Amino acid sequence: MAQSQKEEPKAVDHAALRQELTKRNAEYVYRVEKFLQGQQLTTEQAEQKVNDHLEEMIQEQRKGRPANKVYGSASQFANQLLNKKAKPEGATYADYPYWQLAVDSGLFYAVMFSVLLGIMTLFTANRPAASQFGVLSVLMIAILFGVMMPYYNIMMQKPKSERPKWWKLLLYFIIVIVIYMGLTSATMYLPPVINPTPSGLGFIILAAVLFAVRYGFRKYYNIKYSPLNPTNAGRR
Repeated sequence: MAQSQKEEPKAVDHAALRQELTKRNAEYVYRVEKFLQGQQLTTEQAEQKVNDHLEEMIQEQRKGRPANKVYGSASQFANQLLNKKAKPEGATYADYPYWQLAVDSGLFYAVMFSVLLGIMTLFTANRPAASQFGVLSVLMIAILFGVMMPYYNIMMQKPKSERPKWWKLLLYFIIVIVIYMGLTSATMYLPPVINPTPSGLGFIILAAVLFAVRYGFRKYYNIKYSPLNPTNAGRR
């Protein structure tokens, strides 16, 4: 008779599981719960949402995989818990929020243009036409490519049958180029007080600062794809 009775499932001791977390994962859990509480959840509600994933988190931890590698950044995972979405394991370029792709892409192109302008200004005599580009020029170019290039990358990741017609993509690029030419032409004639023009070394320093900002942004949001290679995770 005892054998015929079904064993009741053992209650999970979440407090004990939390004790098993490494310092790094415990900090991750703390940040996730703080983010959830900032979204109007009570402390108990936030803890319960995290508790549902503690066993899996411990299992992955034993394999040497910290939580941020499994679930993404703390804020990303918290948003997924709120939206009841699957964890971002194997997430593609298009799975990231568009604004994150836009910021990453914008910073990427800002770094590239700053380096290019710095080199041109350093190694060309008499302050060339490149020096007519200023900080505002770089900012406008970054915003343009940051907003528009992720759309192209997302479209090109779709199956051929779902992609826009080739002429639509061509028209899209023509529009981007026209806007780019208009922005660069307009900013080149702005006074230096509005559009400061750094020296070659100044542009290089600007590129280094922007590179550091982008690195921190990508690490915080666990972005694994590059604007130039959106199909291959891990390439910057």
